[in-house]
Amino acid sequence: MKGPFRLLPISLAILLHAVIAGILLFRLEYFPFSPSSRSLSTAEPVEAVILDEGLIAEEIEELRRQEEAERAEQLAALEKERSEREKEIAELAKKEKEERQQLAELEKKRKEEKELAEAEKKRLEAEKKKAEEDSKKAAAEKKRLEAEKKKAEEESKQAAAEKKRLEAEKKKAEEDSKKAAAEKKRLEAEKKKAEEESKKAAAAQEKAEKERRLAELEKQRTEAEKQRLEREKQNAEIAAQKAEAERQRKELLAKQQAERERKQAEIAKQEREKAEAERQRIEVEKQRAEAEKRRIEAERRRVEAERKRVELAREQAEAERRLVELEKQRAEAEKRKAEIDRQEAEAARQKAEEERLAIEAEKLRAEAQRQRAEEERKRAEAAEAEAEDARQAAELARRQAEIDRQNIEAEKEIAEAQKERAETEKAQIDAARQQAEAERQRAELARQQAESERQDIEAEKQQAEAEKQQAESDRQDIEAARQKAEAERQAAELARERAESERQDIEAARQEAEAGRQEAELARQKAESERQNIEAEKLRAEAEKAQIEAARQQAEADRQKAEAARQQAEKEQLEAERLAQQRAEEERRLSEEQLALDDAIRSDEERLRQESEALLEAARKRYVDAIRLKIEAEWVKPPGTPDGLLCVVKVEQLPGGEIVSVEVLKSSGDPLFDRSVEAAVRATGILPAPSDPSIFDREIVITFAPEA
Repeated sequence: MKGPFRLLPISLAILLHAVIAGILLFRLEYFPFSPSSRSLSTAEPVEAVILDEGLIAEEIEELRRQEEAERAEQLAALEKERSEREKEIAELAKKEKEERQQLAELEKKRKEEKELAEAEKKRLEAEKKKAEEDSKKAAAEKKRLEAEKKKAEEESKQAAAEKKRLEAEKKKAEEDSKKAAAEKKRLEAEKKKAEEESKKAAAAQEKAEKERRLAELEKQRTEAEKQRLEREKQNAEIAAQKAEAERQRKELLAKQQAERERKQAEIAKQEREKAEAERQRIEVEKQRAEAEKRRIEAERRRVEAERKRVELAREQAEAERRLVELEKQRAEAEKRKAEIDRQEAEAARQKAEEERLAIEAEKLRAEAQRQRAEEERKRAEAAEAEAEDARQAAELARRQAEIDRQNIEAEKEIAEAQKERAETEKAQIDAARQQAEAERQRAELARQQAESERQDIEAEKQQAEAEKQQAESDRQDIEAARQKAEAERQAAELARERAESERQDIEAARQEAEAGRQEAELARQKAESERQNIEAEKLRAEAEKAQIEAARQQAEADRQKAEAARQQAEKEQLEAERLAQQRAEEERRLSEEQLALDDAIRSDEERLRQESEALLEAARKRYVDAIRLKIEAEWVKPPGTPDGLLCVVKVEQLPGGEIVSVEVLKSSGDPLFDRSVEAAVRATGILPAPSDPSIFDREIVITFAPEA
């Protein structure tokens, strides 16, 4: 046994000796020994104990002094241990503060790394999207090249057909010569028709003038037909040369296509390599996330160890508090021990209490030692966890460096791929430029052929402008009709309020008549009461003959008055009934008039709504026609396309009329014609504004049939 309780057995032995001595003294005082007692031989030890009582007291005092000195030494040792523990706690707090600062720095660094990772992720996503867009562009370019290849094949077929057509035209030359006279008559009829249409609008007049010029040109063409027949042979040779040039162009296109396909295969290979690099980057990101997860788990374990350390410190403080409490209890036990002579009856209980306290103190001491060992173990675990965190941080830094290196390599590969893609795109652009030059030459030929048609379209544009002005006038008419309907509605509302006022007046008259009827009823009741009084007076008159004449006269006067009141009441009642009937009739009439007025208002509103819808529909039709005319004004008929084609397109526009997209809903069957319609729609730039903003629609479906 250690600590302040190691002298407890000696103290207990001394206490036991004192108790035995007291018992012996008590027995000798009240039960003295007789000479004949058989226990005479046991009295000698009792006398020896009594003789040694002073020595025992001195020994007890000496033991107490030793115990107090040892207790002072133990208290000093405990105080020293407490100060050392406080120093350790202060050092732990300082270390904890440093660890928290390090954790804050690590957290800040982790946040910065996370932000960098997010930025890198966004950049890679943007590059990925750009790569996808480039891939889509490449696919679209491939489709366009395939379409151009098909177009080249179609043009080759058209060249063959053109050659056949020229041969057929050569045969038809003689027939055309015969038809010239009939064509001349037809042109004269068209000239007359143009003159009639010129009276309708200035645009139609210009068109008629143009047709007249075309008629003159047709006349000249008829005169030059013989010369054209001579040029047919030259044209056939030119067509053969054109076919040869087309064949050479096809070969060039085929070579360019093969080169593009080779470069596209290389681009696809680069895309695959880029995808592999992206996959590796994603794997690295996954590893980084796993490392971050492990770091967070280590942080959680460290926090848990810190929490356990704090809990252990709290338990240690609780144990120290218990030790202090035990010291206080032991001091109280010492105090009770100092008073042992006065409280001998409490000695046994104090002994048991001290033994229990000693056992409890031993348990607390053992618990404190166990907790101290547990704290040391947890500190060791915390140190191990910190070492693990440091190792994981180093591993994370190494992986981050590896990831950065792989990212740099991937970026280099991406840059190389982009450079090669740019070179490929440059080659494709050169090929497209050559193709565009050929297309431009063909478009120039088509433009020369369509110049005369553009003049006709200019006249139609002027007509569309006139229709636009007419639409504005119609919109103003619609606004005037709407204002008129509003005025009529307000007038109807005023009439309804007037009818309500009249109905309230009739209701007041009815209430007044009802009051008159009630007054007549009161008069009638009063008359009845007076009649009863008269009857009583008559009975009294028979008893008093002296007053009968006066009473009779008074009664007659009263009766006449009552009769007059009754007649007046009946008259007023009849008048009230007549007024009530008249009021009911008036209310019925007003109700019928109100219903008729409501029907008329609804009819007018329905008529105005229908007229407004009709005007809006007409304005919408003029709006669509104006858009169609503007598209036709920009449309250039592709050479060789047959007449009677029809194409339905959907145009998406912004509120200002700016075109967003054009989509062919129903194809004409001729891709050239469909593309020419799309080009005409896009060439308009800004679509005409509607006369009424309410008829504006973001998506408009246009049926384009130029010959219709």
